[in-house]
Amino acid sequence: MDSNFNTVCVSTIRKWIMILKRRLRVRSADPIEEAIWTELMLRGGHRGPVTSSAAASCATLVSWLEHDDNVLNERIEMKMATVI
Repeated sequence: MDSNFNTVCVSTIRKWIMILKRRLRVRSADPIEEAIWTELMLRGGHRGPVTSSAAASCATLVSWLEHDDNVLNERIEMKMATVI
């Protein structure tokens, strides 16, 4: 995978974090981002430098987000509840 693909994946995840931040009407996106990366790692993903492995995981995560994954949504809600 080339670096352009990696950048697109990470950029798309950042876009989803901002969408979720607006949807949940919260000031900080940190709990949302933490929940997303936690879920990604729990599903066998990768967190760290943007590598081919990370890009593949990011692409998978984007797919989950686009299909309104209930488990991920619940995890985000739980993280938000601890902040509020």
